[in-house]
Parts: sequence; structure tokens; C-alpha cells
Amino acid sequence: MSDWKFDVILAELENHFKSRSLHIGALSGGKKPIPIKYLLRGVLRWLAGGSIHDIIYLCGCRKSCFSKLRWNIIDALIDIYWSKVVKLPEEEDEFMELSKQFEQKTGLKDFFGAVDGLLTHITLPMGTKNARPYFCYKKFYALNLQGVAGPNGEFLYVNIGHAGGTCDGFAFRDCLLWELMERGYSNFENRTFRIFADGAYALREWLITPFDAREVSGNAARDVFNLQLARGRQVIERAFGMLISRWRILVGKLPRLSLNRVVKILKCCVLLHNLCLMDGGSAEIVINKTDAHFNPGCPHRGVVKRWRLHLNRHKETKHTHAYIRKINEKRRNQKGASIREAYVAELLLQGRTRNVERGASRCAASQHGSSI
Repeated sequence: MSDWKFDVILAELENHFKSRSLHIGALSGGKKPIPIKYLLRGVLRWLAGGSIHDIIYLCGCRKSCFSKLRWNIIDALIDIYWSKVVKLPEEEDEFMELSKQFEQKTGLKDFFGAVDGLLTHITLPMGTKNARPYFCYKKFYALNLQGVAGPNGEFLYVNIGHAGGTCDGFAFRDCLLWELMERGYSNFENRTFRIFADGAYALREWLITPFDAREVSGNAARDVFNLQLARGRQVIERAFGMLISRWRILVGKLPRLSLNRVVKILKCCVLLHNLCLMDGGSAEIVINKTDAHFNPGCPHRGVVKRWRLHLNRHKETKHTHAYIRKINEKRRNQKGASIREAYVAELLLQGRTRNVERGASRCAASQHGSSI
């Protein structure tokens, strides 16, 4: 985060506390109030995975004091920025702008976002009576974070709170965005804007999923459509990767807190991620290898290892694949299937399948020659 952006956030926090007449030093013993600037530094360092010794040095207070005051800063950040930073497009011009950027990447029209889920490793939340729903297939307790990302990796919509044992398709079905899209939130007079998704979600008119392996076999156009769809889905995978790499409190297990506070941590990380990307901010994570605290084994290697596990989260068992496929086939929307076939026909008209057909013919010819 740049210095000028830190100053802007600091000014917003100071105005927020002045308007609510909140004395930030009330919990620090009453002797001397702790400046908001130091507390904001400590919160950012804590979310970035810093040690408690660094946080005590930055804030100038004890661990017990910081553990109380940090929630005032996090609550203020959510109150100020959540509705401003993490928001869906509303006007047709906003949808069009996002759609043009996706069309340049994939060649598919009328898409404004990509959806996927992230399993966040947590300690079992305090006060939880039934722990089984939170235990995911990776053999740890988790929360299922459903996110929709734009073409530049910014989050347009985030839903947090579903248990880690919930499938992505079921979790997204309980979100507010599902209800809005079913009511025609992205429908306009001339066109309907849609979302990229993977095979864990049900095919709808506004939610386009790839073809199964059985449907792709022998059809080069559908294979190219799956390739273009995967290019569109890369933005949400990349957004989750940037989120975890920048805010490294998400790399390991989150501390044992109430479920409400765990959700606040995730919300704060998401909005800070969007703030870092706003106003021409860099979307890449730059690691300074000359830093004295740089360790090539931790936590960067842990980020890559965990991210590979996240990408393979649906490769559990054949039974799970068959179960999810059966449910999605029952919920498949006929309009969505026809729209998907229309995209395949459009790719044929654009001539994007020629290279694939040539490669398939060459492969068949080589196999024929080897058999002779």
C-alpha cells in the first residue's frame, strides 16, 4: 500500500471517530490516548501476517491493549469502505465497461464477472455447538468464501459465512446475488450480462459453466469454448491468489475467535485488497528478496502449496464428482444450455476453432501412421 493511500485511509478514520465522538484511548488505561495512525499501522501489519513483536513496536502498546483496540479500527474500515469499494455494477454502462474488458481476454461477449469459492482455514469458532459442517474435505475447519471478481482482479461481490463443508454450488445458491440475478438484476432491454463459473455450479441463463468431458469429446468448438471460459475464470483464481499473498493472515490458521469476528477479518482483507487495486494500484505482489526478513521457505512456499490445494478442491473422490454432476444436471436451465451453444456457434463464425481442428487432424493422422 502506498503512502498517500495510507494517508487517505487515516484521514477517513480520524473523521469517522470524530463524528462518533469515540475516544480511541479509552481502553488503553486512560493515561494517554494512542494515535489512530499507530493503530492503523498495527492492524495492517497484523493482517499482513506480522509478528506480535512488530505490532507492539508499531503501536507502542501492549498485546492485550492492541487485541482490544484493533476491532475498533476494523469495524471503522468496514463501516466506511465496504459499501463503497465492494459493490456490483448498477448501470448498463458499468456492465458494458466490464464486458468489453472480458471480451478482449476471452472473445466471449456479455460477461461482467467470474465466481468461485475459497476455503479459509480457521480454528473452530467459539460458541459452535456442531463442528461437523465446518470440517471440509481437506481435513480442517474452514469457512466457504464465495466471491465474484472483475476483469482486473477486484472483488465485485463477496459472501462470507457458509461452513467449509458446503459445496460451492450450494453456498452460492444461498447468496443474495443468486436471488438478484434470478430476478433479472443484469437484464436490460438489449442484452443480458452473465458470470463465468466452473463445473461446481449449476448452469443458468446468467451463470455459464463449461461442458463436461463427455460433451466435449469429438467436438473442437466446445473444447475451444471451455478454453475461453477458463481464461475468463482465471480472474477469480488470480484475485484469490493476490488476496492470500498480500494479507498473509489467511495463509495459516486464523486465531480462535467468534464467527462474527472471523467474518470481519475476511471482510477487512477483501476491502483492503480492492483499495490496493484502486487508482492505478499494482495487481501484482512484489517480493523484495534483498529484505532481511525474506525467507524463501516460509510463508511464500506455503502460499503456493495451499493455492495448489485450493485449485484441486473438487478432485476428492469419484463419488463426489458423480454426486455434484447429478445435482447440476437436475438444476440445468434449458435457456442456459441454448445460450452456451450460441457462444459455441459464435466461436465457429470467428474461426477460433481452426487451430484446434488442425491439431486434432494431425494427431489422428500420426496415430494412423503409427498403427500402420
